[in-house]
Amino acid sequence: MNGKIVKAVQRFFDVGQLPQRADCIFVFAGRQERKVHGLQLYKAGYASRIVFSVGRFEWRKFPELGLENDGGLVDGVQETPPRKRHFFVDIEGNRATCSLIRKGMFGTMSEAAALCRLAGKENLRSLLIVSSSYHLRRCLECVEGFCSDAALKIIPVAAPPERPLPSQPDVGALVGEGIKYLLYKLLV
Repeated sequence: MNGKIVKAVQRFFDVGQLPQRADCIFVFAGRQERKVHGLQLYKAGYASRIVFSVGRFEWRKFPELGLENDGGLVDGVQETPPRKRHFFVDIEGNRATCSLIRKGMFGTMSEAAALCRLAGKENLRSLLIVSSSYHLRRCLECVEGFCSDAALKIIPVAAPPERPLPSQPDVGALVGEGIKYLLYKLLV
């Protein structure tokens, strides 16, 4: 594939902005570097609250974040069959809670729907969402699609990759993300 086309596709997916102060930081499930970056933003004072989305097997790496409290994540994992495991760990100050979210066929869509329910219930006015650069556009589309409050400000922030990026982009991964994006666009 032509290098210029690949770079244009990469730029299309990466809608990341510089972080801004928000009511809450939300970290999409997936790569550990997302959680690490979200936690760094939280500790830097970009929000007084952070919500981590923790997928089926990700709970195993959650202790590596060094948080004082997992909000009951380990207990939730033990009580939940693996195929239904998807949690939000919500931290604000000394308070940490863990809640099971409804997991649908599409993970990012399930996370966004649960996040928007939370935002509505808690009257959040701004969300700083964190994910990988290639995943951000799909996250943003889902959150904007499920959050009906037009006054909600959404700030997408890309987590830096854990390892240096390869010199040649993974064209297969970009094509896969493009297919997912189009599918989600039709469903949201």
